[in-house]
Amino acid sequence: MAVVLYAGGVTGHFTGAGWDTARWVVTVLAVLVLLASAAVALVVARARPAATPTVELAETAAPDLYRLVRDLADRLGVPAPAAIALTPDCDSWLEDRTTGPTASTARPAATAPRSWS
Repeated sequence: MAVVLYAGGVTGHFTGAGWDTARWVVTVLAVLVLLASAAVALVVARARPAATPTVELAETAAPDLYRLVRDLADRLGVPAPAAIALTPDCDSWLEDRTTGPTASTARPAATAPRSWS
């Protein structure tokens, strides 16, 4: 909009004090919107996803669950998970949070589905 007002002023189509005021107001608003957009883009670029809370479940604490998961993995012909953790996410993978996900640290996790009541 500001460009149109400036082009109209340069070509002589939009002349007068009212048009000059409109050009300045629209220019200031455009600069403010640009700065706000840059601030939002900076916040989005710096944002990191929240870490999903997990509680590791030792095999000694739930041997029946580990046995059930191993049996299910054997029946499906897939490797059993290296660990089981309680997490609110469905279809989760456990990852080493100190180094980030890699092919060697990511492993399937047994999770409980959320209750949608």
